[in-house]
Amino acid sequence: MKKTHLALLAFGLLFLGSCKQIRQMANLRKCQFRIQSVTDTRLAGIDIQAIRSFNDLRLGDAAKATTAFITGNLPLQFNLNLQVRNPNTERAAMNRFDWVAMIDQTEILEGTSLERIEVESNGGLAVIPLLIQVNIKEILSKLGRNKDQIMDYGFGLTDSQKRPTRVAIKLRPSIQVGQRAIMYPGWFTVKREFTSGS
Repeated sequence: MKKTHLALLAFGLLFLGSCKQIRQMANLRKCQFRIQSVTDTRLAGIDIQAIRSFNDLRLGDAAKATTAFITGNLPLQFNLNLQVRNPNTERAAMNRFDWVAMIDQTEILEGTSLERIEVESNGGLAVIPLLIQVNIKEILSKLGRNKDQIMDYGFGLTDSQKRPTRVAIKLRPSIQVGQRAIMYPGWFTVKREFTSGS
């Protein structure tokens, strides 16, 4: 009899925990997302955050980027800071999310964040940093872009306040309920202004 009570109690706790997680996922549907900033933009290791085009590089940096292009590895790197705002009266959460980073609507990289994110209620905010690293020569060559287009691609990603001008990201969150991952119903695109995923 005692074992039965313990089993029922364990089941009840698991059920309540699952209901709580499902509510947090439902709250997430009403959350608002935006790209807060894009920082530390580098091309072939060169800081290009405030540089508008390849022609604006100093001679030594231009030579370094050109050498990287010739060797076939022209790495573009930046930090994308994703902000979430929760207008609900209860906490929202996600256990993981899949993402696809885009520049000028071209998908450049996809990945998965496995960090659990919780956003407090009543306008609570959370910032999720993502490091984007990609060989743009490899990607853009496959799309038929010429050398000048490739060399200029990583410039002018933000305005003077580091807000994105050409960068967007697609998201698909999920939450773990027991042994099962419940996926958000579809992908949604996030840009510089707050937008809801619902």
